[in-house]
Amino acid sequence: LGRFHTPFGLWNTSFHHGANLQTSIFRPRFVDFEDKGGILPVHTVGVWASGKSRQGTGKITYDLYLGNGPSIRQRHLDPNTFIDDDGGKMLGFNLGYEQAGVLGGWTLGIHGFGATVNAFTSTAALSNRTRLRAAGAYFGYDARDWEAIGEYYHFANADVATGIRHSSNAWFAQLGRAFGSLTPFVRFERAALDPGDNYFRAQQTGSSYRRSVVGARYALGMRSSIKLELSSTSESPMVQLDEGGLLVP
Repeated sequence: LGRFHTPFGLWNTSFHHGANLQTSIFRPRFVDFEDKGGILPVHTVGVWASGKSRQGTGKITYDLYLGNGPSIRQRHLDPNTFIDDDGGKMLGFNLGYEQAGVLGGWTLGIHGFGATVNAFTSTAALSNRTRLRAAGAYFGYDARDWEAIGEYYHFANADVATGIRHSSNAWFAQLGRAFGSLTPFVRFERAALDPGDNYFRAQQTGSSYRRSVVGARYALGMRSSIKLELSSTSESPMVQLDEGGLLVP
């Protein structure tokens, strides 16, 4: 009960704010924190139930959560930590399977969440409302000196005023291989976001993009490391709204 990292996929709860725990320097862009350009509600204030149940040689994992729905202010998502501006609560789930035994190291799962998201102008006037609906799948592997993680999100959002629906998707996949203390890695990211979707259009970083990342992490010990990361990003132009709800030239 309280504020927590929204349990969709693996990245958001596996690494939390522990930058040394993740192989890369930066998170995938679309799952970054709200104040750093992320387009997903990675924080939730509410109630969260989580658990595991042993099945065969592995474990079924489950998460169910209910909390304040986010809003869009100053062109960034706001998790509404201290106040909820409407009754459109955030509701989501995460169902996974962690494999043990001979094929140990694999994690597979599905996830989904929804909320009603209000977008506000700089004068606190309501600009638009969106029914946010997202679902997808993820995988992870961490064994035998290999590590991999990938997540997929499909969005079926609808404008509350008009009922018009918009379809978008986003995904990333990262692969690394440890050679002693050195772990080189590569990551690909892709977000194909409908430019007519007010949920994305009202956010500063709500445009489609492609990104390729290569890098390496050298572990100095359990608590410190040296990292190098290079990335190339291709971003699609789109019509966006400013803080006042007006079109950005």
